[in-house]
Amino acid sequence: MQFKTHLAFSFLVSLFLIDYLKIKNQILFLITALLFSILPDLDEYSSKISKKLRPLSYITNLLFKHRSLFHSIWIPVILSSVFFSINQMISIAILAGYLSHLILDALTIKGITPLIPINKKIRGFIKVNSLLEDLIFYILVIIIIFKLI
Repeated sequence: MQFKTHLAFSFLVSLFLIDYLKIKNQILFLITALLFSILPDLDEYSSKISKKLRPLSYITNLLFKHRSLFHSIWIPVILSSVFFSINQMISIAILAGYLSHLILDALTIKGITPLIPINKKIRGFIKVNSLLEDLIFYILVIIIIFKLI
């Protein structure tokens, strides 16, 4: 999925979680979730996050191929676990943002392998940067607007 679609979906998920969990520091929660919703694409050299974090992106590109370890459940589980003892709200935001990315990428034709090293792929039917993805993005934006009103 595209950068904008990941951000929109994570934003919407965060809005629901903020309400459901009665999150007090909503801005920090949103920023954390949005950041972690784009982090999995650090392993894609041409992604927006990779361009902003070029040295780190270079290392991840040397070590991992795109949609491998960074698109598995292991990274969000580890990151969320590390932060859980420090701040549970941040831990939940990390998990929400990262998993929102994985959910959307699982819906694409390329899919993801969430349980690496087990090579069972989850694939969907959406082509990245397609008319269908654009439609999904606009639907997400409309839902966000209604949620905010």
